[in-house]
Amino acid sequence: MYVLKNGLNRKIPAKFYALCTVCAAFGVGCTTQANSLTQTTSSTWGLSPHLVGIAAAFLSGLVILGGIRSIGNICMKIVPFLGILYIGGCCVLLFLHRDVLAQSVLLILRCAIAPDATLGGIAGYTLKQAARYGIARGLFTNEAGIGTSSIPAAASSTSNPSRQAYVSMTAVFWDTVVMCLLSGLVIVANMLKHPESLLNVNETGLADAAFSYLPFGGSQFLSLSLAAFAITTLIGWSYFGEKAFAFLWGERNIGVYKLLYIVMIYIGAVIPLDIVWECTDLINAVMVLPNVLALFLLQDKIRPQR
Repeated sequence: MYVLKNGLNRKIPAKFYALCTVCAAFGVGCTTQANSLTQTTSSTWGLSPHLVGIAAAFLSGLVILGGIRSIGNICMKIVPFLGILYIGGCCVLLFLHRDVLAQSVLLILRCAIAPDATLGGIAGYTLKQAARYGIARGLFTNEAGIGTSSIPAAASSTSNPSRQAYVSMTAVFWDTVVMCLLSGLVIVANMLKHPESLLNVNETGLADAAFSYLPFGGSQFLSLSLAAFAITTLIGWSYFGEKAFAFLWGERNIGVYKLLYIVMIYIGAVIPLDIVWECTDLINAVMVLPNVLALFLLQDKIRPQR
């Protein structure tokens, strides 16, 4: 929003983008994550959604009310540890399924470029659906192109914007190229190695079925990882919305936003989310347009000088 306002001197698009960021914080960062947390804890341990919602709102609220320093400290301590732990779990499973690993890679490539897949994509509806959900989930996963990653980057302590930009770029690599790739390989390898584990399992249970073969409490390990990732995402996105809210209505009203956000954590944990997901995908798509346009119009300013 500050790029649109100060870089392009466009106040109305800046306010529109800020408003979308607030809505995205309540959607992408709050209700969807709280609901994912509920689904994970309910399926694994049978916990009440209301109990989980209250606990998540309370724990997240303690950090959110502490401000950016509190948010940064929690995320810096938890996220790297969780990432390494999750990658380690995936690597253990891939080692156990090493006899079908090459077959898994070939299966993925063959299905992606097979003539029937290509013809089906060209047919129209299939291509439209694949693009719609592929792009939507890609934006949801790594936020590349939305512009929100610049908000925490601007709060970093470094005085070199180029160095911070390189750090921010690695987020997409680790999130998508590493973690999503490992997750996909683990699921496909399990499908080939243990097809019986997929009986009566829908697409949301594929990861749980794959991690059940982890030697040390597979389902509990996956559920704890997902729950912790959801909590840290809840906390991190609260700051995105906070800065956008301050841009629109001033710093003195931040307390109102924080209270609403904490309440929405509980609401997101107990309500059905079909409509929320549709609205979230729409908001993400809308946010890409002004961000990419600003990058294009300001390309001369951000191009490295020789």
